[in-house]
Amino acid sequence: MQIAVGNSRLRRALAVVGIWLVPGLLQCVQEATYAKSHGAADVSLLNILLHYLPSWLPWAAFTPAVLWIARRFPFQRGTLARALPVHIVACLMFGGVHLLIVGLFRTSFPPAPWTEPDLGLWLTRTLWSLHSQAEVLAYAGVVTAGHAFAALRSARERELRAARLEGQLTEARLAALREQLQPHFLFNTLNAIDVLMVDDPQRAGQMLRRLSDLLRLTLEDVGPLHTLARELEHLRCYLGIEAVRFSDRLKTKIEADEGTLELAVPSLLLQTLVENALRHGIGPRVRGGCVSVCARRDGDWLELVVEDDGEGFEGDLCEGIGLSNSRERLAGLFGAEYSLKIEAGTAGGTRVHVRIPAKTEWNVSRG
Repeated sequence: MQIAVGNSRLRRALAVVGIWLVPGLLQCVQEATYAKSHGAADVSLLNILLHYLPSWLPWAAFTPAVLWIARRFPFQRGTLARALPVHIVACLMFGGVHLLIVGLFRTSFPPAPWTEPDLGLWLTRTLWSLHSQAEVLAYAGVVTAGHAFAALRSARERELRAARLEGQLTEARLAALREQLQPHFLFNTLNAIDVLMVDDPQRAGQMLRRLSDLLRLTLEDVGPLHTLARELEHLRCYLGIEAVRFSDRLKTKIEADEGTLELAVPSLLLQTLVENALRHGIGPRVRGGCVSVCARRDGDWLELVVEDDGEGFEGDLCEGIGLSNSRERLAGLFGAEYSLKIEAGTAGGTRVHVRIPAKTEWNVSRG
């Protein structure tokens, strides 16, 4: 691994050196053409190459520092006033050092008869020539390249994050389907429907429609986000079927404040948390229990709370696949702007509190 990293750094360093040899080569062509047009036969091509080809190599040494400044002080909205003075000073500093190095070399070892041998006069002439403008262009080129590479890296990271989120969503959808299609779930649901067909045909029809709606909603949700209203629709279908399985052992309560239904939430997030509450909190208890879901807005935040009055937990909680998957998806979607806390419930069970930015689906998925 260390050899690979070393080779990568060496390749980058050689690439930077190669790039800065290009303007030196162009200057060699310019000087050779000038010498030939003025009949300076005593100026050899080798002398020109030795003097002008490496003349821009000091910028190869400056490039890492300039790139660091570009990352530290980017030209972005809100930071332009702070970044511009820093870049002006840095441009003058690096350009001035480069001109001083080249001037010392040129005046100490004049490459041609027309080269000014006095350093002060050489710098004065150079500062009023196009060469001083080239220093500004060199600095601007490095900064532009730094911003371009940063944008490319950011785009790649977004693509990787989107692909990872898509994979997590697919995994969650398949896990939900496995949970819904496992034999005991279907057997219990179909047995309940079979009984209701005789005792209450209308309710049996409702149960069949809920099962159909649940599977349809699960397969239709292909994006990483949808509205809270859509999530609650999915959740009610799921709980409607689970209510038959638990009979009178399960009570549910769903509350959503006004203005929260159009906000974006990760697909299947609430179902995953409710499934966890049913499996570990309510399922083991003979007398069953209650699961409540609450959504409320707190300024720029949307708070989602799933709580049960079941078995609860003792000591340190070990997160399973469902909670770990939910935490990873939240981190992928919102970065550090989220929280997922698991704590003891007010009625002795478990309480899961999720806090995410209060944004619409369009805001989150596209901006």
